[in-house]
Amino acid sequence: MQQPANISSELDRGVRSRLAIVTDRNLSPPPSATRIAGAGGVRALVKRVMGPQTFVAARSVYRLATRSELQAPYPYSFKLWAWRRGFRVRHAALYDRARLEAGEYLTDYAQGYRCDKLNPIPALFGDKLLLRRILADRGFVQPATLALVTHHGIIVDPLGSAGHASGPELMARLAAERGRVIIKPEDGRFGRQISLVEVGEDGRLVTRRGRDTRPLDLARDAPPVSLVERAVEQHPFWHALSPFSVNTIRVVTMWTPGDPAPFIGCAVQRIGTAETLPTDNWAGGSVCARIDLATGMLGPGRMSPEHTHGRDDGAHTHHPDTGAPIAGLVLPEWARIKEVVLAAARSLPFARYVGWDVAIDPEGTPVFIEGNHNTSVDLLQVHGGLLADPAVRRFYEVCGVI
Repeated sequence: MQQPANISSELDRGVRSRLAIVTDRNLSPPPSATRIAGAGGVRALVKRVMGPQTFVAARSVYRLATRSELQAPYPYSFKLWAWRRGFRVRHAALYDRARLEAGEYLTDYAQGYRCDKLNPIPALFGDKLLLRRILADRGFVQPATLALVTHHGIIVDPLGSAGHASGPELMARLAAERGRVIIKPEDGRFGRQISLVEVGEDGRLVTRRGRDTRPLDLARDAPPVSLVERAVEQHPFWHALSPFSVNTIRVVTMWTPGDPAPFIGCAVQRIGTAETLPTDNWAGGSVCARIDLATGMLGPGRMSPEHTHGRDDGAHTHHPDTGAPIAGLVLPEWARIKEVVLAAARSLPFARYVGWDVAIDPEGTPVFIEGNHNTSVDLLQVHGGLLADPAVRRFYEVCGVI
């Protein structure tokens, strides 16, 4: 298939056409009555017969009692208790039971089946190259995008001059970088299929993921549509947290319909481990620590129940691999980080909810790795329920999630 001669122009047209959709949409949340009517008369009838609370509980059990949940190492009495309340059992086991009963946690059911409609064009956040172009046009710093690799060919510098290259030519370009390069899916999530590329001792390119190192093979190691980007050199503070990854801050911005500006609802520091290299993916085994929004101070780290096989791994005041301190540290440039992230959120007025992944370079500049439209909330709520914050609760209420 022939590639477009001017990729930048194609991207410009794509941005304009996709954003034009927003101008014709009503961004106000639909009332609950509209949702019920749209769901069909049968469901509405069943809900009236059962009662709203019983209906929601039964639907939660039906949706959440998947095969992995059934096999989870917990008593069935606890599983039913968690499912009825809208939580997966591994998450419910991590949360404070009394506060869960009091309604301080956003449920897994709500996150999975209601939050996906928070943003009118969620596909924007799955198209990493498109989102990068939008943010770049607004002046926000991002990793240098070196190439877009597809089955149909390789486009080098896709956000700049744009040109074509063969596999051997791209390999030569990467070797000439003499630095660390990241290959990742263009539309991927959860840190899957991300590899670090380096020049090995023999001068050849090698790819690293976790503890595995092997020669780079583009056909094997590059996903079907993937981005090749220059790895961010991080600030010494974040490098000291963990040398295994670029340690990103997940900052969640929310924009309540009708309000004049977005706000930061929650933020956590993700910290990579030897198992997660080159990512700091929490589900894969990294550590995350809550950030005090006022001061930028880190709390103790926690690890994912998926990684610990359902066991509460306890609080980590220090890194589990290196012993570096975590709890009590104060993030440098925290006020600047908040300011820049909120500016990015304001630049996307059609996006009610964004989970930003932000790295900090040696000069203290926030670097946007990506934005996510419907993030997992377990790494946020493992430190406390989101709905305990009145502003966050109001956001979800106005948007019809709770």
